[in-house]
Amino acid sequence: MEAFLDARGRPRVVVTGMGMISPLGHSVQASWDSLINGRSGIGPITQFDSSDLPVHIAGEVKDFSPGDYMDFKEARRISRSSQFAIAAARMALADAGLPEPLPHGERAGVLVGTGAGGFDYADENLVKLRTKGFSRVSPFAMTG
Repeated sequence: MEAFLDARGRPRVVVTGMGMISPLGHSVQASWDSLINGRSGIGPITQFDSSDLPVHIAGEVKDFSPGDYMDFKEARRISRSSQFAIAAARMALADAGLPEPLPHGERAGVLVGTGAGGFDYADENLVKLRTKGFSRVSPFAMTG
């Protein structure tokens, strides 16, 4: 029983919930179903012009609507990969049966796993830095 106590002898609580946005689907279940049924999330690149690149296929997230998970103003200020992270975190809260907002949110943590993301957003803000100055750069420019 001591393994479940923190350093002060208080019970530790770990709540696990899962959420996922992937090229295979916009939920854990949809992604799993695609995986076990042999559906691929890989296809021709459509989100930017890849004609100058040696590779023209990728695993892109299709038909994602950030407005399903956050308000328009919030979505506009952050990178697409950060939008995915917020959506997956909200799914994880729901999966764990937790309310939003959390009553003690400052004591909660979210683990986000990603390959890479936000490069387009970082590049856009680098251009702003060079052409318009520091004050025009988003404070979220390097959150991924």
